[in-house]
Amino acid sequence: MYGVQSSPCQCLDVFDGKEHALRSDHDLQYACLTGTEPFRRSMDKCEPWHDCLEEETRMVLIKVLKAYKAVTSKPALIENNESSPGGTVACPSHRTCLDPSSMDVESFECECFQQLEGKDEAEIKEMTCNRKDVCCAWKKDNCPEAALEAGSSLIQRSQV
Repeated sequence: MYGVQSSPCQCLDVFDGKEHALRSDHDLQYACLTGTEPFRRSMDKCEPWHDCLEEETRMVLIKVLKAYKAVTSKPALIENNESSPGGTVACPSHRTCLDPSSMDVESFECECFQQLEGKDEAEIKEMTCNRKDVCCAWKKDNCPEAALEAGSSLIQRSQV
């Protein structure tokens, strides 16, 4: 019905423009992408979404979901009201940030999907750790200390 697509954002029509658990829950997305055909048929919207995606696109999404450790359901855009001069060692004083563990992977990937193709899970995680708009709490739990310090210094230098 939707045809096979190379970009996940091209398959968002499956959700009819409505909020859907499969679109917003990383654990469900991972289960849909890796589940058996009978399982995909049993989950609402899973089979058409899965079948719309090219195999390579599914593999990239699986890597992204693994890299982001899809385990929480917090809002993807978090406001940070704890603003100290210059921020903490890991957190610059910015008001909002992106939380990869709960962001809408499909629409995010629309903007940078080509940059992720051919990358493995570790490279995707490294790219994410190096982004200055990613939440410090996520970085603290998921990134090496060097990435936290480098990201903090870069942001502090850009504020000078």
